[in-house]
Amino acid sequence: MHHDLTPAVPPGILDYLIVAISVIVLLVALWLFIRGFVRSGEKDPDHIKRKILVDHVPPPGDKE
Repeated sequence: MHHDLTPAVPPGILDYLIVAISVIVLLVALWLFIRGFVRSGEKDPDHIKRKILVDHVPPPGDKE
């Protein structure tokens, strides 16, 4: 399907460069998010991440 508003030209080097930079930025941001979430440096046992990242799983039927 071809529209008259979008020219049918092959992607140029600038298009590939923009996509490559976007992928790099995305991967760096994802890595920083995961690293900061898992290793936040917070040692307090009442920290919110301790409620999300469960260190132990209770057996079925046990109430926590």
